[in-house]
Amino acid sequence: MLARIYADLGSLGEAHRWCKNAVDADVVRPEPHYLRATIQMATGEDGLAMESLRRVVFLAPGFAMAHYSMALLLRRQKRPSDSDRHLQIVSGLLAKMPPDEIVAGSEGMSARSMIDLVDSLQQRGR
Repeated sequence: MLARIYADLGSLGEAHRWCKNAVDADVVRPEPHYLRATIQMATGEDGLAMESLRRVVFLAPGFAMAHYSMALLLRRQKRPSDSDRHLQIVSGLLAKMPPDEIVAGSEGMSARSMIDLVDSLQQRGR
């Protein structure tokens, strides 16, 4: 919780420290790893962010936002086919959710809104 608060306040160093504490306390929870990845992406640590996202996907293969974030990183790295593969995974995961359900880690976006976002990103990639 403190990591999220510090991240929302823009104190990324403090947020990262609290993420580390959360990961150390319970290494199998995917959420602290995901928050760490978002902080790493924000600070330009793309390699570390990808490692953190891989941990999230290992711990929780159905964590749609981890796949979405991986797709964004892969686009940034000019790897469109790998990015598209993760977007396909996201689409499949979201299709199984009720349209109004909030997607974990999405800052409150519904599955329907997330599907629209993924579709838009896929269209731009073609």
